[in-house]
Amino acid sequence: MLHRSGRRLDLPGARCLTPTGHQLDPGGVTLYKPKVRESMFRESIQRMIDRLDGDGAGGGAAGVLMGFDGIAVDSYARGGAAEVQTIGMEMTHIVAEIRRTAQSARLGGLHEMQVKTDRLALLFQLVSQDYFLVLGVPPGGNLGKARYLLRLLAPEIRSEL
Repeated sequence: MLHRSGRRLDLPGARCLTPTGHQLDPGGVTLYKPKVRESMFRESIQRMIDRLDGDGAGGGAAGVLMGFDGIAVDSYARGGAAEVQTIGMEMTHIVAEIRRTAQSARLGGLHEMQVKTDRLALLFQLVSQDYFLVLGVPPGGNLGKARYLLRLLAPEIRSEL
C-alpha cells in the first residue's frame, strides 16, 4: 500500500483511499482520506491562464500561489508546462531576499518581479506579506497582458486568504 507521499507502507490490515475516497485495499484502518474539493485558488489561476491563451500569443503555461515558507498553496499548469511548483519553491528564497533588500535600502515594499530565461518568463506578484503568485509565460507570450492579469488577480486572492 502507498502513503500519500508515495512511500510504500506495509501495515497488516491497513487500507488506502484514493483522493476521491475509493477504497484500494479491503479491510483495516483508513490512513488517508483527503477532502475532495476543487480549490478556488486553482480555478482563479486557471481562468487567468485561459484569458492569456485567448489572445493567440502563446498564453500562460503555468501559475502557482506560493507561501514565503516555500509551500505551494495551489497551482495550475498546461500540459507540457515547466514544473512551476518546483520553480516557485526554488525562487521563494530569492524573492524573500529581494524583498528584504528593498526594505532595508528604504526602497519600499516589493510588489512584482520578472525573471526571463530562454524557455520561460517568470512573473512574480506579491499578494500579501505571506503569499505571492508566480506565472510562467512561454516565449512569444504576451508579458504585458500577463502582468496586468496578475495585478487583477492579486486582490481577488488576497480577499480569499
